[in-house]
Amino acid sequence: MPVLAQLFNRCVKSGIYPECLKCAQVIPIHKGGQKNHCTNYRLISLLSPFNKIFEKLIYTRLYSHVEQNKMLSDSQYGFRSGLPTAMAIYDIHENLLKNREEKYSTCAIFCDLSKAFDTIDHSILLHKLEHFYRIRGIPLKLLTNYLQDRQQYSVVEAYKSEYKPRSASRFNTWTSIIRPIY
Repeated sequence: MPVLAQLFNRCVKSGIYPECLKCAQVIPIHKGGQKNHCTNYRLISLLSPFNKIFEKLIYTRLYSHVEQNKMLSDSQYGFRSGLPTAMAIYDIHENLLKNREEKYSTCAIFCDLSKAFDTIDHSILLHKLEHFYRIRGIPLKLLTNYLQDRQQYSVVEAYKSEYKPRSASRFNTWTSIIRPIY
């Protein structure tokens, strides 16, 4: 592990994420139905285990910064310790009961944000990190570099495609530990 620690520390000091960790293997998983229809497949991006370790370390530092500076709303649930999504339901229930007691009308809008991270524009994300979460200098450079120049290749049965650059400026199919904090 000392080699990984040295590599990670070098990344953090330089603001450069290793290119070799920016490549995903994309595999199709059959969901059911006819196998000759591409809509019956879900694409899964597999990243290196070393990438997952690096992401977890970055996430831990980023989350610590955000928590210590009290940058998250008390109403933000799901990925925070001690605030499971069940607490959101409890809070909604309590507010409904309180409003009924006080004879207030209540209106609620529920949105399915399960794919929200797949639509985040990188330039907007990086702007928000810099201006709202005060992440600047080398840490911002590292996160910018992390998002840039990603590659992928597909594997279907015994066939492997060429490596292709990911030109998208959004997370899209990337599986990432860091995504929830954004």
